[in-house]
Amino acid sequence: MTNLQMDVRGVVKKFGGRAQLYRKLCVAKVELSHRTIDNWIQSGVIPMHRFLQLMALAKDEGFTLNLREHTKNETKKARVTDSTGTEKQA
Repeated sequence: MTNLQMDVRGVVKKFGGRAQLYRKLCVAKVELSHRTIDNWIQSGVIPMHRFLQLMALAKDEGFTLNLREHTKNETKKARVTDSTGTEKQA
């Protein structure tokens, strides 16, 4: 099974770090708290409406923010157990 993971730290770093991103969003009149960005980093998720705002901000800053560049595939092997709970080859 493939699980997509967002590289939130990479997105934030592209804007110069957490504090710089917060300042840039404030200048762009995007209302959020500094804690919001911390929550993105901690959870590993940026809500889509916020990612779209970041894409617009990136365009204003003169670069492109692409979701594909900031996602990683993690392949997880299916875990199969027998009736006693012993793990078996999938």
